[in-house]
Amino acid sequence: KDLKFDKLAIMLCSTILVTYSMNSLLGIHNMSKKHGLFLVVLTLCGAWLADTGAYFSGTFFGRHKLCPNISPKKTVEGFIGGTITNGLIFILVGLLYGKVITDLPMDYFLLFVFGMCCSVVGLLGDLSASLIKRQYSIKDYGNIMPGHGGVMDRFDSVLFVAPFMAMML
Repeated sequence: KDLKFDKLAIMLCSTILVTYSMNSLLGIHNMSKKHGLFLVVLTLCGAWLADTGAYFSGTFFGRHKLCPNISPKKTVEGFIGGTITNGLIFILVGLLYGKVITDLPMDYFLLFVFGMCCSVVGLLGDLSASLIKRQYSIKDYGNIMPGHGGVMDRFDSVLFVAPFMAMML
């Protein structure tokens, strides 16, 4: 009787989002018997490596705060650097997979665009999770990975990127 609707709605939406995102990764894997694992790795790269590129770009060039009330350390320069970095990483992964591992022809321009789009979508996932943390005064989603905000902080961008990649592929 003490459960408020907003908490119930967040719990329900979070459950649906996590389930849908993980199901999207399975769907991506099952799209191709030969290249399914590559597509899943590319999707995870799309979520995680943009964050790394944004961190380093923001550290060296960051001057303008992106969303200081939601995520105070994110900068516009970090966002731009992470987006470009992700596009370049997608090309690099495509080159490695397409030329070295298999003989699969790749559209490198499309890979670059996909990488940049994944960066933007991943940022939305990251900011959404940060917004929930700020509204409910949560420091970290867990303490399994100290200093990293918990497991959820590692997967907040994946929750948005996986369904996006499944739709694009």
